[in-house]
Amino acid sequence: MDAEATSAELPQQQQHNQHQHESQTHSLSPEPRTRTKRRAAVACLTCRTRKVRCDVALRGQPCTNCSTDEITCSIKTRPKRYNVQKAKAAATASVHEDPPAKPNEGTSITSTASNQIASANQANMDHLELDAWLSLAETALCSGGSTFDFADMAPLSANCPSLKVSRPQDSTVPEAIENTFAHGTESVALSMKMFTALDESGPDSTCPKAGTANSPQWDVSQLPPKPFVPYTHYSFVESHASQVASLELEIFMEAMQCFVLPGPTILDEFVRQYFLHVHPNIPVLDEGEFMSAYCQCTQRGAQGRKGVSLFLLQGMLYASSTFVSDDVIRRLNIGTTRQARDRFYRAAKTLYQNTDPGDPIVSACGLLMLSYHHSSTDQIGANSYWLAMAIQTAREVQAHSYEEPRHSIAHRRRLKRLWWSCIFRDRIMSLGLHRPLFISSDDFDLSLPPLTVADLVSDVNESYFCSTSTKQNLALITEQMCQLAIVLTDVLMLVVPRKGPMVPESESEARRGLKEADKCMAFLDHWREKSRSIFERLELLDEADKSLHLYIQINNIYFHTGKMALHHYALYCTITSSRPGASWLASIVACKNKLQDTAQEVTTILVDLLQSDLLQYLPISIVAYAAFPYLLHVLDTKLHASGQLPLSKQRTLNDYKIIMKRLQKSYAGTDLVLGAMSALASRLKIENQGQRLLVGLESAGHRDASQQSVTQSSGSSELRPREERMGQWSDLVMCQPAFYLRLAFMFDWFMSTGKYPHETEMPVLLRNQQLSIQIH
Repeated sequence: MDAEATSAELPQQQQHNQHQHESQTHSLSPEPRTRTKRRAAVACLTCRTRKVRCDVALRGQPCTNCSTDEITCSIKTRPKRYNVQKAKAAATASVHEDPPAKPNEGTSITSTASNQIASANQANMDHLELDAWLSLAETALCSGGSTFDFADMAPLSANCPSLKVSRPQDSTVPEAIENTFAHGTESVALSMKMFTALDESGPDSTCPKAGTANSPQWDVSQLPPKPFVPYTHYSFVESHASQVASLELEIFMEAMQCFVLPGPTILDEFVRQYFLHVHPNIPVLDEGEFMSAYCQCTQRGAQGRKGVSLFLLQGMLYASSTFVSDDVIRRLNIGTTRQARDRFYRAAKTLYQNTDPGDPIVSACGLLMLSYHHSSTDQIGANSYWLAMAIQTAREVQAHSYEEPRHSIAHRRRLKRLWWSCIFRDRIMSLGLHRPLFISSDDFDLSLPPLTVADLVSDVNESYFCSTSTKQNLALITEQMCQLAIVLTDVLMLVVPRKGPMVPESESEARRGLKEADKCMAFLDHWREKSRSIFERLELLDEADKSLHLYIQINNIYFHTGKMALHHYALYCTITSSRPGASWLASIVACKNKLQDTAQEVTTILVDLLQSDLLQYLPISIVAYAAFPYLLHVLDTKLHASGQLPLSKQRTLNDYKIIMKRLQKSYAGTDLVLGAMSALASRLKIENQGQRLLVGLESAGHRDASQQSVTQSSGSSELRPREERMGQWSDLVMCQPAFYLRLAFMFDWFMSTGKYPHETEMPVLLRNQQLSIQIH
């Protein structure tokens, strides 16, 4: 037995010795990736920006990298070491440890929050595949505009921390990244100007704190042009991106400008605009809790305080970039508001894709902010994707179970904010873009208590940007928005079902649909009557702020758009459920009048906001809500034989042009909507035939469809057009409702998918609808 045991242990002992020998041999072998290389004495600005080894000191200008990329090789001398050490000593001596008081209006908030250097968070992050994202570096937007001038700003009372940026010493760049920069050398090099500005004074440059007895006040006119600073400049920022998994990932993320934030005064303005114009629409953040972390001066995590996630902050910058002034955008050396949105969107998206955001609740908040993205046809569903990710993340933390007793009151309110903010975005996007709901009454019990003023008490009592009374009144509007979201749930489940477009296939289904539409209409009218008394009381207050009028009108736009969707559904059910007759005609006329009134209400609200100079504060969703009423006014022009509208209608049409032009300045998605309207108008074929117009509307699959005569229209005999004198689009509803619904269906389909429906994708009742009408 001993011999057998010994013989059995022998192979194990040999294997152990072999592994030990291999590990010793491996430990003695060189490891080029971890070996510390001596830093180059001089590097050109481009190599320093890209964090690659530069041989300009050996071969002169241009260096090998710049010569290969065919770009300018420039060098800026670093400051002397003794100046750097002297500045460090001054900064150390001037550290101020007292917590800041609540800032007054007009004071830089982050200037009190930036008193010392924040060490990067050392958490590991998930390394995702880069192939899908490397191409974005080629299309990084070029930062243009004038040089950032601190002389025009209020003096900074902030501590300028040491910009200690780790520099990888590996001289080789992976082939994939090298090819990316080679193909997009010019655009990437230009987009890195911001990073070049950060390095102009060297990675170890420091500044003593201003405003202390031991250090002089800064002459702001002599400060370097640094519109962006590393996120480590702010002690309140937390990030899991400090340990990048690979050199290529670090280069890529810096090209996407993930690790820089605007300077203190500009960052304050972004945060201010966020809580003034984004927060009332989605109150996902606790303003008091956020500002407590934002304004802290102590070390991160002191006294149990949490910092602000870098991903969340980049998402806030993206969401609020629409509302900052053009002057602020220019100070960032960014050309336009739309370019600013693109820049912050790329940074936030790249952070989320390649790092661990940490707290899943914070991650869901940032994802909700990315759901405001809507740019081009190739990204038509990006907003719904981010919303779906936010809802999924919220479910993972049981946000939909916020009423469970195991949660503390504070945590319950936090979950409640998150979940109802998801519901808000779900309803608003579904109604505007005609996409099915992610959270229906089948997925969540809507009888659970929604958000109330009590849940928003921190916003009311600890607001830095609004008076207590204004914040209290905004909380009341949020309460009414919750009730509207509940009512809109049944509306949207009816008109935008998950199974596909609303298509009652039989008369019995159409009659049931009419009953459901009437019930939803009654609930909407009940909300209107209840909220109107509250809204009117708020607007009559002596201290009523313009923001109250803005958000009241936004809710009214949602209400009227919901009614218009119901009227379209009821009109479709009407022409399906009954034959022409007295009652049929009366129903059509009723639908026509209701549609006309609803569209006019939306128009009146938009013109009112234009005249009140509040249009620039509307969220991106209003683009979709304004589009169809605008299209109807364009249709009026086409239906008039002379092409001349009455003066009042021409004035309204001009107002719409101004409205869409203003929205187009801020939102790239407006281009898509206007393009859809133009394409739809081009598909609307109108021919003069004596005193008649022959009208046809081509679908995606019938660009060459021939127009037919009155009696040869493809509709059934019940849907033959009536010979009526046409003066406006609403007469078209009564004259040929199927043709009008075809127009509405095609537009809704485009808003949802980014393309027009093929003829086979349309309901049978709406296919090949053409119309001959008598004109004035």
